[in-house]
Amino acid sequence: MDGGYMLNKEVEKRKAQKSAQGVEYKTITTPTGQLIAIFDEHYLYQLLWKEEWKKRVSKNEQKLEYVESDASKMAEYITKEINDYFQSKHSYQFSLQIKPRGTEFQKKVWREVQKIEYGTTAAY
Repeated sequence: MDGGYMLNKEVEKRKAQKSAQGVEYKTITTPTGQLIAIFDEHYLYQLLWKEEWKKRVSKNEQKLEYVESDASKMAEYITKEINDYFQSKHSYQFSLQIKPRGTEFQKKVWREVQKIEYGTTAAY
């Protein structure tokens, strides 16, 4: 058998196992408060203020099987991106791969929010 094929099968197997285990979260301290990043090894799914996270968990709106992670490469990458954003004096272009969760309406809102230019405000 082709070695590349076997490697790809192993990668897919690991991704499936990771998905079955659920996603991870990390608390990130910023100048404006604590954020909770919810992610897996490929995507950032949500970024919430810690107080909002607590409310959702207490209302059972947020899954509890997430594993807290400080050491994964993605946790480190997200932390660096957030810190770089807050240290930036000008516009900042995130390079994180995001995959927002929510209803179709919520996803539409997120797509529109991404179009807002740095330093401007918008309402919908």
